[in-house]
Amino acid sequence: MEKRVLFYLVIVIISIFGLFMVSKNLLTGNILLDLKNNYKAGEKLTGELSLTIEKGDSLQKDTIIILSLIQNNTPMATEAVTLEEFIEKSGEKVNPVKKDKDYFYETPGEFTIQISDIIDYAFEKPGEYTLLFSILSLDIRTEKTIFID
Repeated sequence: MEKRVLFYLVIVIISIFGLFMVSKNLLTGNILLDLKNNYKAGEKLTGELSLTIEKGDSLQKDTIIILSLIQNNTPMATEAVTLEEFIEKSGEKVNPVKKDKDYFYETPGEFTIQISDIIDYAFEKPGEYTLLFSILSLDIRTEKTIFID
């Protein structure tokens, strides 16, 4: 009898954990990096960063967004902004919704800013670079490889 109870208890715990993970993944935005693949030394990093909030998403306004430019595993420039700052820089007029004791963005839409609004960087050395755009708390990231002549 005890084995059966333990078995059902384990199933319930796994189910609750699975539902938590699924619901966490449903409450995320999508991110996109749109920039050139090739630059020349001396050229500035240009392009766009986009974040999409879909119907049903609920993103905390204080969520940290990190943009990092890396060469040979060495960070060349790293900056962080909150989701609230990102949306403000996009020029969209969207107000967060208060839930419990915090504020969340739930209005569907695509919010786009220039990379230079976060990182103002001119490439100095030729080589391969990686631009990483991530939201760690939501386990979302995208990266793009850039080649400098």
